[in-house]
Amino acid sequence: MSPFADVNDLLDQYFDTLYHCDLEKFDAVFHPQAIYATADETPLLYRGMPAYREVIAQRRSPASRSEQRRDFVDAIEFAGDNTAFARVRCSIGERDFVDLLSLVRTEGHWRIIAKVFQIIERKEKAMPYVNIKLTREGVTESQKAALIKGVTDLLVDVLQKSPATTMVVIDEIEMDNWGIGGLPVEEYRRTRATLIGDSENTDQ
Repeated sequence: MSPFADVNDLLDQYFDTLYHCDLEKFDAVFHPQAIYATADETPLLYRGMPAYREVIAQRRSPASRSEQRRDFVDAIEFAGDNTAFARVRCSIGERDFVDLLSLVRTEGHWRIIAKVFQIIERKEKAMPYVNIKLTREGVTESQKAALIKGVTDLLVDVLQKSPATTMVVIDEIEMDNWGIGGLPVEEYRRTRATLIGDSENTDQ
């Protein structure tokens, strides 16, 4: 492959490392002597690879939370045969990151020797809120849990909403507080059942 393709492959593995918290890929993409730093923490945050690797090992992966991936490569520049630079963006939780990655080619492989990054706090445009209203007729706890999970999964799949900020509220309404077509719900059901029964008798 060309040097550009090799670096692109490295960056794909880098994004996978962060999204899946994959330690095997971590060891492949980072040089053992690499540094990790940001001035967006006070005091300045600096880590070597053993400390950063432990952070990844302890983190719950974005993949396990079904987070939407936002991986972008903005630029790749080569200073020579063994030195390059990449500006990339990604997201973890409610934060977006701009990562400036210094790359070196050693023993025929490109690896990250320095990661310096900017943190951008993301504000959700809207917190999804779904209100399900049911008549109080013995809906079980497991059925309610299934409704909550089903609605949350639907919003994640269709609108790419974060499950961490999706709210589902189930209200159970007493039968005498619910009406349809100008009638209390129980009377409405009896009337409808009678009409359907009469219709079936006529058909016969």
